[in-house]
Amino acid sequence: MFPNLEKELKNKKMTVPALAAYLNISTHSAYNKLSGKTAFTYFECQKIISGIFEDKFTWDYIFYTSTPYHPADISLVEETVNETTYC
Repeated sequence: MFPNLEKELKNKKMTVPALAAYLNISTHSAYNKLSGKTAFTYFECQKIISGIFEDKFTWDYIFYTSTPYHPADISLVEETVNETTYC
């Protein structure tokens, strides 16, 4: 779903379980987010860009998706739903 994110995580030798631990979510949730079944929160996106990649990549690049829009895709426009902010 997010080929650039997956590629760059692989380049950093970061596994999905390690990403999950970094984001303080379950491994199952991390797999769901990477596959597009659920959305990354705005905080998670920001933590990935700033923390893991130290702002070396743009949001557009890391969260690029080659598949058509799906409701679980992240949006680069900040949006609040049920008091949870998604990116």
